[in-house]
Amino acid sequence: RLPDDGETELEGVITWVNDARSVFEISHLYTVEVNSATRFEDGSADNLAVGQWVEVSLNGERLLEVDFEIDSSAGVSIPVATGSRPFELEGAASYADGLLQINDFSFVVDSQTRLDDGLSLAELNGAQLDIEGLASGESYRIKEIERRDNDADMDIQGPVDNGTLWGYGNSDGSLDRFNGQWVELDCRFDGVNLAQCRLDD
Repeated sequence: RLPDDGETELEGVITWVNDARSVFEISHLYTVEVNSATRFEDGSADNLAVGQWVEVSLNGERLLEVDFEIDSSAGVSIPVATGSRPFELEGAASYADGLLQINDFSFVVDSQTRLDDGLSLAELNGAQLDIEGLASGESYRIKEIERRDNDADMDIQGPVDNGTLWGYGNSDGSLDRFNGQWVELDCRFDGVNLAQCRLDD
């Protein structure tokens, strides 16, 4: 947790970044949010990527500046969790005792999980949600929870198995070519099945 007042400088490796490049985690310890006043040195929000070394200046919890370090001379390395992969999905959720379920898949909600859109833990059960996080082995830790947009598009990232992704089937065979792969896709969603899935750029 960051100090609430005064200016703070942190440096470390980015260990998670959300899909919108608006929130990222430094060295598995600090979660910071990019805002309209954030200044970037030697890059932009598009350069926020897992493994990138950064120095940040904050005032309380407000991010003031991000400086990208191409070649850190600090000599200290914070490893990104070995074998961890980002995931994202949307759907109707059930929640109890720190576990959120979508389509019978369980995801861990902990003190590092960021709740956006004014959500509280009490509102998660039965809600339509968009979740992002990191998978390590059979553990899926949620980093960010937002309300699901009610549109026909779905950004989804995870393992494709027998033409399904996170329990969603596909009505047109567009998932089939990704069987056995961990992929990030843009798909159409009719409320039950995915369709027109293509790799996210």
